Amino acid sequence: MHIFRLWQVYLDNVDPLLKVTHAPSLQARIIDAASDIEHLAPTLRALMFGICCMSVTSLADDECQNLFKAPKDHLLPSYRLGCQQALLECDVLKSSDRDCLTALFLYLVSARSLQADQA
Repeated sequence: MHIFRLWQVYLDNVDPLLKVTHAPSLQARIIDAASDIEHLAPTLRALMFGICCMSVTSLADDECQNLFKAPKDHLLPSYRLGCQQALLECDVLKSSDRDCLTALFLYLVSARSLQADQA
């Protein structure tokens, strides 16, 4: 259920600024994927985790607590770890797949934002 909330946060907070995904076609893929989460292609899994990372990163602490009943600093590490593992699974350093590279971009932007918050 969180994926749909995170997707909406992504559409509201991230997509207007970055425009790295085609939201209408990706939304259909995410809806399909949510019904069969166990059999996701590694590249789509990485992209979905990248979206989750950016969505949580874009939220204030109180917004995150209200939406997901969990602190931002608890959610973000688990989504970042999931994204890292999915990127490794789709061999990101050798990949030319658009979903995989978009996932890497989203992950790096979320990691950069985290470093800026800690500074």
